Amino acid sequence: GNSWSGEVRQRSRSGQIIDIFMRADAIKDATGKIVGFIRIGTDITERKRSEQRLREREERFRCLIENSSDIIQILDEEGICRYVSASQERILGYAPAEIIGKSILELVHPDDKVWLAQVIKGVRRHPKARRGLEEYRVRHKNGGECVLEAVATNLLEEPAVGGIVVNCHDITERVKAEKQLLHHAFYDDLTGLANRALLMDRLSQALTRVQRNQNLMFAVFLVDLDRFKFVNESNGHATGDRLLVEIAKRLEVCLRPGDTAARLGSDEFALVWEPVQDLGDAIGLATLVQTAIAQPIDIDGEKIAIAASIGIALSSPKYQWAGDLLRDANIAVNRAKATLKGGYQSPTTKKAPFPAALKPLLAECQPYYEELAAKAIRA
Repeated sequence: GNSWSGEVRQRSRSGQIIDIFMRADAIKDATGKIVGFIRIGTDITERKRSEQRLREREERFRCLIENSSDIIQILDEEGICRYVSASQERILGYAPAEIIGKSILELVHPDDKVWLAQVIKGVRRHPKARRGLEEYRVRHKNGGECVLEAVATNLLEEPAVGGIVVNCHDITERVKAEKQLLHHAFYDDLTGLANRALLMDRLSQALTRVQRNQNLMFAVFLVDLDRFKFVNESNGHATGDRLLVEIAKRLEVCLRPGDTAARLGSDEFALVWEPVQDLGDAIGLATLVQTAIAQPIDIDGEKIAIAASIGIALSSPKYQWAGDLLRDANIAVNRAKATLKGGYQSPTTKKAPFPAALKPLLAECQPYYEELAAKAIRA
């Protein structure tokens, strides 16, 4: 041909290898015969180095994105996903092709869609706006649920991006751990009932309601299992634990929605019943609880019978602190145990041992307890 151009590498006068863009054009005589060439070379070493650095940065960025523990999404103005990083498949199970072209809200839990859409809409209105998206739930491809937190940044006016960038971080395990810690802080590990801390909080809330409306009344019951130590030591701690779990279930059956059952110690439980009409109403529940506990418990074919003494304290204007109510219920249960195990006491009741005083009531309450238990099993 008459000309040639291309890139070549050669050694400079200093001995370094450099990149040259070379162009050679033929020189012809009058007859058209090539008699020589004109060569023009341009040093492009720095440009080649810049291009190499750019390729390396792009490759590094691509590797970081593909192996990131976060999901990176780019949305258009309508909230449609136009790009999603490969980490989406690792975290949520969906390949990028399954997400691109769809609304970001399609995978979001129904309860989180409205506020999430509002936040995205707000970000869209303001160029370069940046907003955090606190916990929201999304559907995993396997049908499970993941919890994400994210940061949305409006880069619609950035030519290199042209969208809203959403950087999502999977916090599912962290949320689970926080819930477990919270559960351990407020619930008994063995029975699943509220613990003392949660009971005191519920009592404080109930006291606040009563102080605001003196027509309201609630009752606190302290339930102490009689002879549990003997059963525990003679049958083993595993049997004792199973007995406590069954007692806890029976206590829950006796309560209404909104009432509280708590385990305070080894064989000590507390109930908050709100509202109650009067002491007679509270005694009715005490009777029901004693009836429920008195039913023999079958553990590995062995029938174990146990009774409970109950102390009752009713709310009144004199109580300003939840601990005072619990103190009086504790005094009452100690009186009941001293009088005759299996009875109940309140600061205003006289001796009422379970075997004699409550025997007629027990017959009346047993069918009611069995009906409640049946409903709980069906539920």
